[in-house]
Amino acid sequence: KKLLADIYHSPDGGYRPNARRVMDNKKARKRVAERPRFVETLKSILKSGRVDGLVPRSEWPSLAAVSAREASCISAWAAAACISSLALSPDNHEVLRAAEVSQELCVLRKSPDNLEKVAAE
Repeated sequence: KKLLADIYHSPDGGYRPNARRVMDNKKARKRVAERPRFVETLKSILKSGRVDGLVPRSEWPSLAAVSAREASCISAWAAAACISSLALSPDNHEVLRAAEVSQELCVLRKSPDNLEKVAAE
């Protein structure tokens, strides 16, 4: 029953075909974080495209249309979300600390754009 509760996220442990499947991507996150220069590249993208007073609101992640997907703010937001996902695994904390991404995320938490703030938390 416990296994089914973990896999199918059903409180009683019973199988339900419409229950949400829970997957553990810890191994995948670890492999990604250990790739040479990957976290440094994310940090560079993060630094290059934060929302500030000079960025038109049409390019903010929370307000951008699909046509603005190439904007640097969208890339920065995606990089922050990726870093946050990597941080879910305690095994990656040392790699993230070594790259000093927490400083960049702290700056992003002060963003006027809500999606950037959430990605940085």
